[in-house]
Amino acid sequence: MLMNISDKYFTKSNVTIFGGNISIKSFDDWYKSVSDNPVLVKYGISTIFDLLTSGHFSGDSYIFQKAALIKLAVNRYLSNPVYCYNQCTDTIHGTCIDSGYFQFGICQCKSTWTGIDCATPIQHYIDTLHNSVSAIWNTK
Repeated sequence: MLMNISDKYFTKSNVTIFGGNISIKSFDDWYKSVSDNPVLVKYGISTIFDLLTSGHFSGDSYIFQKAALIKLAVNRYLSNPVYCYNQCTDTIHGTCIDSGYFQFGICQCKSTWTGIDCATPIQHYIDTLHNSVSAIWNTK
């Protein structure tokens, strides 16, 4: 039994084109046809701060403070585009170097510091050789 697959999985639909009659060859004639079939031609974008207003959040009396805090956080993020763990402790311990991936950095530690965030001091151990060498090794 053969089944008509197109009837089961596909549907037909009509296409509507907005913004004037596109089959018109002359620009002037097309421009005159737009009023019969208008469409949004120009649009813009706004920042999130344009949305955080009392007009959009009439029940929130702290919306201006919240908008200021979000703006501060965004500005801090944008002014320090590279993130390192613990910011490499401080500039005395190391420097945050951009890894080139996802605004993530790698700490380049100064010579006396180590660790993922340059917070661990490097321990210098001095091995002392005592004069108590076993007799088996003492050959004169």
